[in-house]
Amino acid sequence: SIVRGISRDPLVEPFSMTKLKLNVLGTDSYDVPGDAVSWTVDVPEAGLYLITLKAQQLKQNTTVYRTLYINGKIPFEEAKHLAFSYDRDWQNMTLANLEQEPLMFYLSPGDVITLEVDATLFSTVYEKLWMTTQEMSSLGLDITKLTRNNTDRGIDWDMLAYFPELNLILDTWINDLNEVTDVLRVLYGFNRDAQTIRDIEAAISKIETLRGDVNEIPRRLTLLSTGSSSAVQLISNQLDPLLKQPLIVDAIYIHSADQELPRADANVFQNLRVGIARFFLSFVDSSYAEKASEDELEVWVNRSRQYVDLIQKITDDEFTRTTGIKVKISLISDDSKLLLANSANQQPDVAMGISAWIPNEYGMRGMLYDISQSVGFSDVISVYNPEQLIPMTYNNQLFGLPET
Repeated sequence: SIVRGISRDPLVEPFSMTKLKLNVLGTDSYDVPGDAVSWTVDVPEAGLYLITLKAQQLKQNTTVYRTLYINGKIPFEEAKHLAFSYDRDWQNMTLANLEQEPLMFYLSPGDVITLEVDATLFSTVYEKLWMTTQEMSSLGLDITKLTRNNTDRGIDWDMLAYFPELNLILDTWINDLNEVTDVLRVLYGFNRDAQTIRDIEAAISKIETLRGDVNEIPRRLTLLSTGSSSAVQLISNQLDPLLKQPLIVDAIYIHSADQELPRADANVFQNLRVGIARFFLSFVDSSYAEKASEDELEVWVNRSRQYVDLIQKITDDEFTRTTGIKVKISLISDDSKLLLANSANQQPDVAMGISAWIPNEYGMRGMLYDISQSVGFSDVISVYNPEQLIPMTYNNQLFGLPET
């Protein structure tokens, strides 16, 4: 589930002026607690080394954490909770302790280092926020049962008669949420607040409004527990992002303290040179062509960019190398474009990742090729349960095959 991603930065390796290279790790994965990636180290001899990651951390105004293992074991206590702070640029981040003192690791040739996504520092905060939202939702439901959702301003509610500890409950929530924001500011280490902190503070403000006049709560449940901008919803929206620990990795350097590392981020002149070159190449380089050439199969895929790039790579490595048939795989964001392309006589040879109703709908109108006429048809469908093919069949003709 942890896959490579794409960066077009001039100093990311491998770099290409025209191609999209799968050259980094962690653009859309490697951020869930417990995710781990291992590498075999390449060192000339056993000894103490620094470990530096050329990485990018784009979760704004936050710090994410990793735990390092060597041959499956944490070498020492400081190897837990290694911090990587937010920065829009690529950085050379040397693994260090909380005082920012670089850590030395004893490594031998062939050792395996593992970096695991670590959200354990946020677990207590997560539990506190989750329990608070449950309590808020429960109170909101109890109030709705009492008032039967009647918000008539002519009714004077004495909420303390029904909920004697209501003021204490609201004060406790406010104090608990303020403690959570204080802890998060320490864990993130930024003067400017992250989105998670801003949303929690917005929730605190709503609860303080309710605390100002508890008898108005039946008419202000949208501040507490109902609606997209309620305190419950604001906090709930940040529960999953709170545990996400994104980090994009380009390279790992294992080096001595006196070794100078390559520059991490391209300067303005390097970016300008590559941008200009790519602009002019777009007029002449075939990589930018939207239409497949005469000797290429054209395949349109309605899936993510990473999925499409992987299919292109596998096709080039396996199918084209074996058969000699070139394949151009293109990304489409909406399978309704197939209808427009057919009208303009610019349809692809193959479409993948499309909606399940399309093969039957388009096939009965003569837009699609009858797969049952193909050579080797019986061998191809032998892997399917016949029931899977029924939605793609019309008039004893088969117009598609299931992918999943």
